[in-house]
Amino acid sequence: MLETGLAAKAPRQCDNPALIPQPAQPPYLIRLDQMTGKDPLSENVVMVLKGYPRLSETFIAQEILGLQQSGLLLQLVSLRRPTDTATHPIHNEIRIPVRYLPEYLYEDPRAVFHAWQSVRRLPGYRK
Repeated sequence: MLETGLAAKAPRQCDNPALIPQPAQPPYLIRLDQMTGKDPLSENVVMVLKGYPRLSETFIAQEILGLQQSGLLLQLVSLRRPTDTATHPIHNEIRIPVRYLPEYLYEDPRAVFHAWQSVRRLPGYRK
């Protein structure tokens, strides 16, 4: 081992935190309030899930729970009803009601008719 005779210097502390370089935020992580100029807690977010709850998708459940705990107005819409007989304990902590869509349109023709009546009044429907 070579010795240079120089004592190792301790890293200097910066007195001004504004001068400390911060890691750049990836462009895809843009906060809702930066995009819309509105308070994100006043916005309503809808999560559309293929099936909920699912035992194998605890990551999704953790994300939903985190959004719930942050106070975000959240709605859950599931394309399918649950097929798993067991659920993870985290699902018991989620208090957001789930709206299940009909899996097959022939099972709920009344809902299809009411949706059609609502949509046909929208501008651009007849174009």
